[in-house]
This record gives sequence, C-alpha cells and structure tokens, in this order.
Amino acid sequence: MSILHLNYSAGWGGLEMYTLDLFRGLVAGGADVRALVRAGSPLERAMRDAGLGERVEIDDPRKYVDRAAGRRLRERIDRHGVRVIHTFKSADIALATLPVGKLGKARPAVVHHLQMLPGHSRKDPFHRFVYRRLDRVVAITNQIADRLPALWPVTRDQVRTIYHGIDPAPFRRTPESARAARERWSLPADATLVGLVGRVYEDKGQRFLFDVFARLAADFPGAHLVIAGEPEGEGEDQRRAEAYAADLRAAVASSGLSDRVHFTGYCDDVPALMQAFDVFAFASRPEAFGLVVIEAMAAGCVTLGPNGGGVPEIIDDGVSGFLYETRDADDLERALRRALALPPAERDAVRDAAQERLDERFSRDRMLREVRALYDELARERSAVS
Repeated sequence: MSILHLNYSAGWGGLEMYTLDLFRGLVAGGADVRALVRAGSPLERAMRDAGLGERVEIDDPRKYVDRAAGRRLRERIDRHGVRVIHTFKSADIALATLPVGKLGKARPAVVHHLQMLPGHSRKDPFHRFVYRRLDRVVAITNQIADRLPALWPVTRDQVRTIYHGIDPAPFRRTPESARAARERWSLPADATLVGLVGRVYEDKGQRFLFDVFARLAADFPGAHLVIAGEPEGEGEDQRRAEAYAADLRAAVASSGLSDRVHFTGYCDDVPALMQAFDVFAFASRPEAFGLVVIEAMAAGCVTLGPNGGGVPEIIDDGVSGFLYETRDADDLERALRRALALPPAERDAVRDAAQERLDERFSRDRMLREVRALYDELARERSAVS
C-alpha cells in the first residue's frame, strides 16, 4: 500500500519536525511512503539531509486551489498507486481533496493530522465543500478530538486520537549521564536542579517560574533554577522576546539569587541537558500537547505542568507528576514545594510511574503502529467503495 505525505509548508517548527519524524519512522519500518513537499522548503532540505531524498517529490502550488498542481497530484497518485494521502497543514487540505474528487470511487483516502484546536468555526459552505472528502482527522489529544466536531464539518467517528510519541533512548538517565550533563553546562554537582527548556518568551513563562522560585528559595537552599533557551521570533516578536529576556535577567540580578539561577542559552542537545535536572517545571500557557513534558518525563525528571491544554492527558496528577492551575503562582508554588520535598522513595515512585505512562501512551513505536493501523483501515474502506 502506497502512502503520500503532503506538506506544502514553507516554515520550520513543530508541525514540520513532526512530519519529518513520522515520515522517517514509517520509512524505517518498511512502509511504502513518499513525501510531497514545497520546493526549496526547510522540510525538503531536512528530508534530503536525513537521507530520504529518493522518496521526496516537490511542487510549488498556490494556496487552497491550483488546478495545475492538482493535475500533477493525480498523476503521482496513478504513478505510485497511492491509497492514502496524509496532510499536516490545514491550508493543504483543499490541495488534496479537490484534485482527488475527479477520481471518483477510485480516489485515495485523505487523512489530516491536526496539532491544535482551530480558533474559529469552519462549517461555512466553502469548508463543507472542501472537507467532504476528508475521511479521517487525527487529533493529538482527546480534548481536540472531542471539541473538533463543533468546529469542523466532521463527525466524532471520523476523528482519531493518536498521541505524539518519542524514542526514550536519548533521554534515558544514568548517574553517569546526569553527572556529565552538569559538567558540560557548568551546573553545580550537588544542587537540586529545577529546569525549564524553551524559547524565552512571555507565553513560555520563564519569568513566572522565576518569581515562584524566588518565593521558596530560602526554604530550599540547595535548589537552583536552570533556564535554557534564547529569545526568538520574527520582527516585532523578536523585539518583544528580547525585552522579556532583559526583564527576566534584571529581575534575577536584583533578587540576590544570581548564583542560583543559571542561563544556558540555546541548547543543541536537549535530551542530554534534561538528564541534569531533578525537577522540570513546564510554565507555559496551555499548549495543544506539550512535547517537552514527555521528554522531561523520559529523562527521569519529576515533572510539573499546567492543568490546561494537552498536559492533563500526559501527567496523572500526584502519580506520574504534578499539575497546577495555569498561571496561578500560588498553585505552582504548592506543586513545586511538593516536588522539592519528596522523600527519595516517593520521588522514585513518581519517576517510575512516569516511565510506565510513557511506555503505555507516548512511545514512538506506539505512535507508528497506530498510524499504520489507521492507514490500513482507510485502505480497506476505500477498497470496499471502489
């Protein structure tokens, strides 16, 4: 069965990284999968750099409707015997569903991977027309899956939840790897490290976390805070990020805690750095999923996250980590105090429960199995129709 991954994104971020990771995993597992990407895009370069160039094809369509690109897509479908088209960017749905409509009952199935809840309804006539040949939608959380039918012209039966998954091997902590990470980033060997990794920006919550850390620092003199990342953005976003980072550093400098707060800057090896942390405090505003949360759990951190977005589907509060009310400083302080005060046996129990939860729900192998099972299901349905 031939699968076509279609992603015409010209950018580079979590959506494109996921597309690459899924594609690479399916290829490694022996799937007959090809990619159709925008010419000259970062995704094209990343796929070729990963040694997948022979499976990559390019096009440069206009947004939403491009008859010439649609004709080329139908030619590819015929040439490769494509049974399922998998899209990742909502603007690409029309570029997949409209061309295949001309193939009638012989058309391939179309599945879309949805990584965040849409901000507005798409039940207008245009989207109803475009989405009528959308056979499935993959949601990355149950929260998105349950709410989607109210916003898109799809039924709940058309929606599947498939959680992101990671390979835990690069994150696996040993006493030696934890010690090496602290040496590599010049972090104190004997401190209890509370870490946060991510773009330095107000939504990510570095200042929020520091202000809470400052409240309890006197009660936990062995605790240090590690902030990894740099201010990043484009145009005005970059200026806001830099101003936010400057304000954060000024707050640290005036707090008397400069020797207990460590800025690593940009980190090019997150799995290794996370192995240095004892506690990971995800301080972001609610996000659709929170990939960094499962990475921290895989690295053996006692992990804290906000009780919003996708995080409550990852952390079983009080068992595999701790939840706190989003941007509630008092509640984050409560959770962080609890994490820092855990006796060794309870800390190990939280870490063990986190590993079990990862194995059960958030492994890369599980994700790949569920995606392939969905492809098989769709191919059977289309065969029955044709």
